[in-house]
Amino acid sequence: MDNRQPRVSIITVVKNALSDLEITRKSLESQTIQDFEWIVIDGNSEDGTVEKYQQLNGINRIFLSEPDLGLYYAMNKGLKIAKGEMIGILNAGDTYLKDTIQSVIEISIDNPRAKILYGKVTINDGTPLLIHHSELKSRMFFHPGSFVHESVYQQIGFFNTSYQVAADYDLMCRALSKGYKFQDSNLTLANFVSGGYSSHHVIRSIFETLRIQLKYFPKAFVPNLYMAAKSLVVYCLQTSQKFLARFFNRKIQ
Repeated sequence: MDNRQPRVSIITVVKNALSDLEITRKSLESQTIQDFEWIVIDGNSEDGTVEKYQQLNGINRIFLSEPDLGLYYAMNKGLKIAKGEMIGILNAGDTYLKDTIQSVIEISIDNPRAKILYGKVTINDGTPLLIHHSELKSRMFFHPGSFVHESVYQQIGFFNTSYQVAADYDLMCRALSKGYKFQDSNLTLANFVSGGYSSHHVIRSIFETLRIQLKYFPKAFVPNLYMAAKSLVVYCLQTSQKFLARFFNRKIQ
């Protein structure tokens, strides 16, 4: 077995979210192991991010700021320059536990055949949650709690930018369909802050997810179609309730 300690790359995509980026930076600076690179891909922010991060010293960091065509285009930029063997993607505002990178290194050494490592994630510092990779046929597990070996990206490609919301789900389904070994760490690895891009594009997320499921898991299409319809109904009901609540509040005032 090859016991070389794999180097880790963390990619963070950000635009006009300096305060969130600072939360992520402090999380990385508190890691028990500092032998990793942090790649920050900024979408030409105008909130002081560029000025601060061009001058900031500290952990091994690459900072690139320029306009891009969207979230997954930016992630792909990071993947092209990442030097690590294991690559994690941590959005601005999300955080790792202090021993996350050390744990990922140790698990990858102990499980050399595993190419995708993942674990539990808390949402807004709540109870740790785990979605097992066996559930990928019906839903995505938590991306902030996953690390992908660089060879996977080299062999099956980067994020498919034809998906605006669910390209991370497409990537994991692609890897699963190609037979890559997934390894559940059974550890809590990250804290995810709700309210991100997909939560503001729920309908697109539902239809992109269904499109991906039909592509990779056609035999499960009927139950997945049912779940998509159910999610769409729930979203419409919630949206209607919020609209009516705002409408009647304005009337009362």
